[in-house]
Amino acid sequence: MLALGLFLYAPLYTAHSQRYGHTVHEFPGLRGASYVGSSEQDIIAEIPGKETLIVYYESRAGNRIGVLNIISRSGYLRSYGLVVDTNGRQPFEYTYLDSRGNGMLDVKQRFGEYREPASWVKVFYMYR
Repeated sequence: MLALGLFLYAPLYTAHSQRYGHTVHEFPGLRGASYVGSSEQDIIAEIPGKETLIVYYESRAGNRIGVLNIISRSGYLRSYGLVVDTNGRQPFEYTYLDSRGNGMLDVKQRFGEYREPASWVKVFYMYR
């Protein structure tokens, strides 16, 4: 839900991030986007089972966004990244990740490039 709020108020988030020297990435917002569906997937190899819930949205312009959520052992959810489609065709083009657990999507990579999830994601899974 934190990530969803972030996209609805992207201008405020961008101004705050630039003011404090954080990396700011531009991506389509979720305002006016339609819920498409969700799926549980096994993305993090070190965690057994399907630990990531991806919630998919589609904007009016045809862009698709998937919000990556870690599901803790006790059932809590926390967003840790996005997958973004910028041209309206599969596959997704970019992945944005929160590398510090502070709610800032500070890592951008091409979709499909594997990057080890931040250690806070694994800790959240284990102890939340």
